[in-house]
Amino acid sequence: MKLVRVMGLVLFVIAALPRAYAAGPTCSTFDSANRPAANFDAGDTIIVRGTGFSPNALVLVSFEQGTRTAEISHLKTNDLGAFATDPTTSKLPDAVEVGSGSVQVFQGSGAATCDIRLVSATPTRPHGFGRAFYLTWGVLLTLIAIGLAYATIRRFQAEKLSEELDSIEWQPAEEPVLEEPIVVVDEFPRLDDVVEEPPVFDEPDEPPAGTSDAVARLRREVRSWRS
Repeated sequence: MKLVRVMGLVLFVIAALPRAYAAGPTCSTFDSANRPAANFDAGDTIIVRGTGFSPNALVLVSFEQGTRTAEISHLKTNDLGAFATDPTTSKLPDAVEVGSGSVQVFQGSGAATCDIRLVSATPTRPHGFGRAFYLTWGVLLTLIAIGLAYATIRRFQAEKLSEELDSIEWQPAEEPVLEEPIVVVDEFPRLDDVVEEPPVFDEPDEPPAGTSDAVARLRREVRSWRS
């Protein structure tokens, strides 16, 4: 008799165990790095996981804070009644208030609630290259654009100037006439005007007294040469 009671108790426990597990759907929240988290900022990525739901059934995951409600994701559970939201599309809304909130998971008559806390109402900026990187590229692209505009304007001016020069009818240049230089040559003076006659000294016809015969003879030759 006692053996029958013990076997009946064991069968009751075995039959009650699946109901206990199936009666309590649960959910949990994780951050973008797939770490368990309960504190989030506005617009953060949130991963919601749930278990204990009906297998292969649609579930709706939403965020609630006061009268504010926003859908986070909707998807189907697997064969075991579990699910996990896609981190690329599962995000909290940007319009939130600092304080407590909740993530609700609905499936027919079953539901689960995960309590979270909003620590900031300002969306966090996505990680990237930073402001300095984009500012540097902006300045560089601006300088390149200015350089291209200047080069285009200069090219347009050069083409316009070339067209104007081609439209001008150039007259052939006349060869200069070289005139022969007039050389004025002064008349050379006559030799007679250049050569002066030797002075004429008056000599007495007769040599003075006391002059030798040789001197007297020389004087006579000079007079004869002059004449």
